[in-house]
Amino acid sequence: MDCKPGNYRVLMLPWLVHGHISPFLELAKRLTKSDFQVYLCSTPINLNPIRENAISSNFSFIQFVDLHLFTSLEFPTDYHTTKNLSPHLMPTLKTAFDGAKYNFRDILKTLKPDLVIYDFLQPWAPEVASEEKINSVLFLTCGAATSAFLVHHTTNRDAEFPFPALKFPKIQSQKLVQFMYDVSNCLTNKERFLGCIERSSSFVLIKTSNEIEAKYIDFFSALVRKEVVSVGTLVQYPIDITEDSVLMDWLSKKEPQSLVFISFGSEFFLSKEEIEEIAYGLELSNVNFIWVVEAKKSAYMRHYLKDSKRGLEKEA
Repeated sequence: MDCKPGNYRVLMLPWLVHGHISPFLELAKRLTKSDFQVYLCSTPINLNPIRENAISSNFSFIQFVDLHLFTSLEFPTDYHTTKNLSPHLMPTLKTAFDGAKYNFRDILKTLKPDLVIYDFLQPWAPEVASEEKINSVLFLTCGAATSAFLVHHTTNRDAEFPFPALKFPKIQSQKLVQFMYDVSNCLTNKERFLGCIERSSSFVLIKTSNEIEAKYIDFFSALVRKEVVSVGTLVQYPIDITEDSVLMDWLSKKEPQSLVFISFGSEFFLSKEEIEEIAYGLELSNVNFIWVVEAKKSAYMRHYLKDSKRGLEKEA
């Protein structure tokens, strides 16, 4: 696929999950409109569905670059993504991603980009870019409030978070950031995250807007001692217009501030008991809600919510 001619070449390397690849792709679309030449790098299993929709989805000017991880009988190419990956294999995926450092170096040598935009779990990416004399910038997809919360509670564990909306008892705060101490390939997620921030050239990009999160952006910037640049919410235009119209029609009938959105992402697997507790809480709260849930778990959700008309289910 030919790229749109541009004076500045950008290579993007998101973490291997659709929830991160999608905002990277949306940012890439905006960059191509400003005459940037953009390459999006990921594993074939993540890129192939995007390639299939590239022309119809109006991002034919982005070039997709395969990054190959190690493969074995226990870790085939179908596992080179977080989608449907068993939790016990997540450290294996991160280790395999680390091992792709040398393949990534070859890609940089071949494409010779002016800038690498990378994600939060691969501190080796800016390292390799620096060795090749290429600037690199971290792009965070989780918003300023979450990013600030994680950095604050993993570097200032005894200090109170300064914003009331996200103040929790100490034990709850520790539980919320516990995943930051998960280890893969001898590195904790905390070390990966902070290493990615530290190695970002001059500033950090973040998926949010100043209108929504100005105070959190400022606080996060002070914590990491870098300029934090918001790129907007990067809302993805729906491919399935019919599905979107059903959702928008349902939402238009609700009062402002009357709805809860529930989604735990693709790297968190709710047990049957946890689904039951959430459903029970929703029943007690009597609020409207949208709940994004694994297709195979949706039957549990329907059972526990009984005949509720207040919720809209969307299968992940």
